[in-house]
Amino acid sequence: MEICLDGAWDAVYHRHSEVLDQNIAYTTAAAVQAAPGHLRATVPGNFELDLVENGILPDLYFGENILKVQDYEDTHWWYATTFSFENSSAGAMLCFEGIDTIADIYVNGKLVTSTDNMLISHEFDISQVVESENSLVVHLKPVSILARQNPLNVGSQAHKYWYEGIRVRKAVHMYGWDIMPRAVSAGIWRSVFVKPKKQAEIEEFYIYPIRNENIQKYAALSFFYRLRVDERENMRNYSIRVKGVCKDSTFEETQNLLFNGGKFRIGLENPYLWYPSGRGEQNLYAITVELLKQGEVVDTYKTRLGIRSLELIRTSVTDMQGSGEFCFCVNGEKVFMTGTNWVPLDAFHSQDKKRLQQALETMDALHCNMVRCWGGNVYEDHAFFDFCDEKGILVWQDFSMACAIYPQDDEFAGRLYQEAEKIIKKLRQHPSLALWVGDNECDLVYMDWEKQKDPNSNRLTRQVLPQAIADHDPVRPYLPSSPYIDEVAFKTGTSNFLPEHHMWGERSYYKSDFYKHAMAHFASEQGYPGCPAPQSLKKFLSEDQMWPNRSDAWILHGTSPDATPDAPYGNASPFYFRTGVMADEIGELFGEIPDTLVRFAVASQLVQAEAMKFFVEMYRIGKGRRTGIMWWNLLDGWPQISEAVVDYYFCHKQAFYALEMSQRPVCLMFGEMQGWGMQLYGINDRREARTVKFCVTDLFDSGAFVAEGEATLPPDSAQSIAYVPFSVAKQALFLIEWESEEGPGRNYYLAGNPRFDLDRTATALIQSGLFKAEGFESDLLSNFKEETV
Repeated sequence: MEICLDGAWDAVYHRHSEVLDQNIAYTTAAAVQAAPGHLRATVPGNFELDLVENGILPDLYFGENILKVQDYEDTHWWYATTFSFENSSAGAMLCFEGIDTIADIYVNGKLVTSTDNMLISHEFDISQVVESENSLVVHLKPVSILARQNPLNVGSQAHKYWYEGIRVRKAVHMYGWDIMPRAVSAGIWRSVFVKPKKQAEIEEFYIYPIRNENIQKYAALSFFYRLRVDERENMRNYSIRVKGVCKDSTFEETQNLLFNGGKFRIGLENPYLWYPSGRGEQNLYAITVELLKQGEVVDTYKTRLGIRSLELIRTSVTDMQGSGEFCFCVNGEKVFMTGTNWVPLDAFHSQDKKRLQQALETMDALHCNMVRCWGGNVYEDHAFFDFCDEKGILVWQDFSMACAIYPQDDEFAGRLYQEAEKIIKKLRQHPSLALWVGDNECDLVYMDWEKQKDPNSNRLTRQVLPQAIADHDPVRPYLPSSPYIDEVAFKTGTSNFLPEHHMWGERSYYKSDFYKHAMAHFASEQGYPGCPAPQSLKKFLSEDQMWPNRSDAWILHGTSPDATPDAPYGNASPFYFRTGVMADEIGELFGEIPDTLVRFAVASQLVQAEAMKFFVEMYRIGKGRRTGIMWWNLLDGWPQISEAVVDYYFCHKQAFYALEMSQRPVCLMFGEMQGWGMQLYGINDRREARTVKFCVTDLFDSGAFVAEGEATLPPDSAQSIAYVPFSVAKQALFLIEWESEEGPGRNYYLAGNPRFDLDRTATALIQSGLFKAEGFESDLLSNFKEETV
């Protein structure tokens, strides 16, 4: 029976200098409990949170308090607990789902193993030391100190914050990022448990459809298994049985065994297929695998299977004429991807689990059919992928590397392979998992930061990771980097011609040429900042820091991960830009920069909403040449001013509601002005035709009628359904309303050129119910007008 060790633990910490000078060490729970200054701690947890709970540190997300955690980067921590175990003849396994990061583990005073990777689980045999009553101690060592022992070569490259993390397998955002604070934490951040060993067990099982062009009619399923059986056993005593069921489709296969591993295949007629959201059902076969010894079941393994084919079609480069490609084909059909980037749920990852379900539901509410798990993050657990399996959200999974040139030596390459092997085996069964990607933006670092260094010399993403995938998940597509610069693209001398790109540029006006004339077919990052609502700002800023918005706390939460005594935040950090950029963007659209908080927050959220709508709608209208957009980003992982459309407190910005309208599978939207008017487009991402009856009115002109009509939208299409005359000298706020088989729909479009009147625009959106942003006073309209006065 598995024993969960989560809950209250004991802890003690010492500075690294004390550990060295006094030769401090604790190897038993009793020693930790007897140590002067020992604390009550929580597992899963992070040491900073334990310091807060014990009253040693204040609320770390308020004001400038996050800077205080840097004073503890040199600390050793010992976490301790006790547990009872009814010993079995086979022994016991100790399992850590997540340890951050460099640790020694002691059971009953004996060192049983060491770890050095936060990103994977650790499981090891403690049969030789386990007793009926047991002591467990985890000694967590300071990464920032031990990293100094690692060699740093001139060929390495990183931002100034994370050079220490180049060799340490830890979520890179924790050293400080433009979306996360510096919090080089330590802790037992996921669950811990002890389980009895089995005499014989299923160690690995993977079932997957073999690629074929007629999967709707026939699926060839391949089964891989690896068993752990005592070497004294005769394998001929064993067999393996696999059963699968989805609705009225079933299969069963039994294989007698000669070896403890192998593969076999079966064929399945007319399978129920798994489709992405909006394209069909998310059919999942319930799979039961049984290991039998002389006909008796000795181990059972349960999983799920989604039968689908998936292919990534890409070219090395593209051009303005669109003679390139980057698209996903699922079950033989090209699918336009609308989605978001998934960034850390919390700066302290032990808190991820309690935020996960709400975050997933928030993503699903935006009609996403793809999500990109960004490479500066941790790997999400099965709960994340289970949700995506059930909702039809494809997952683009970066390996955990970002914005750096990592070591190329054998030692690091070997460690990366082991990490990839473990993550691939863990996640490969999920049908939502669409793509493995080597890293985030490391190819750009080679080419741009290092001025034409060839990223194809990176053995990690060109040799090590492809080999891990070939060994353990050979049917899933792989992209070496995002964006990926292959040999052909590198020879162009620029990243401008990439078919998949991160669309940031100079963060200028959202309809500038950089955005409007982007050549990329697929934008895997594209965003625009938006100010959190006043009620959220009040939760992490003191009254004297709330306004004006150039205080040190605003900039710190902007995010600038550090400060130095001799320099203001702006000069200390390369990430000092968001507050100033927001102000400039407001001024560009509205011709004024508000001097009160409510007006500034409303204006900023309106600008962000317009930008995000424009990005998504431009790509959707360009369907065919354009193939997908995953905007940056869904949700903040700590209280901040950012591009997220939902803040840390799950308060929805106006951009969230704008995207909810723009990303509906059947949607109406305006294109940009051409000649003396604009086209109204009907977008249909469904596999069946849809009929729409629509009406367009102008909210700037008291709801005056503009256009109406009826149109049939072919399957999987983007087409013009109406033409609206318009003059470049005019401005309008068009409300688009329609009815279809999907039900009623609404969208809006701010027509004309800046600069728009802020009061007029905000009032029209508020009065029409289109401005839905949360975190403002309930009487926002009168509040906004009072602020205006």
